[in-house]
Amino acid sequence: VKPRKIREGNVLVVCGSVCEVSLEQMRLLKEKGYPFFTISESCPDHFIIEKAVAGLKSSGVFILESISDRNQMLDNQELEEERERIKLRLAELTKSILDCASVVTLFIIGGETLHRIMDEMDAEGIIPESELIPGIPIGIIQGDSLQVASKSGGFGETRAVDQALSQLMGVRWIEKVI
Repeated sequence: VKPRKIREGNVLVVCGSVCEVSLEQMRLLKEKGYPFFTISESCPDHFIIEKAVAGLKSSGVFILESISDRNQMLDNQELEEERERIKLRLAELTKSILDCASVVTLFIIGGETLHRIMDEMDAEGIIPESELIPGIPIGIIQGDSLQVASKSGGFGETRAVDQALSQLMGVRWIEKVI
């Protein structure tokens, strides 16, 4: 087992999960003052991208989320179509933000969101490196230097994402997972 240094730098947090656990975790980050944006169909992509770039420059973190409250969800019939559109838009926006901003770590919340973003980026896979905290792995995109942390939507205590983000915002030595 060798110590592995997590690279410090800008973190783009993308939450596509609509689980109450994830929404509560995002609320805590917003209460702490991290810049964020909840996507809407009426807002043009260039505005969101500019806001993300500015947020990353000013605070080192930017949160992009699909919804901020479960009351924003549509009824079951329309829900699945809308979720697919939202996941695709989140993936496209994420790729555009990564193209325009200096991001060291992409922190993705929601398994379906992770898969959609990796597809959009034509990523072949993630090489696992370690865990930021138990249950939140971090790795490197195969053939790239971008760190990717991920968390299942319905997983973790309210402070889990905040604790993992704290690990990314400072330099810390951790043991590499074998």
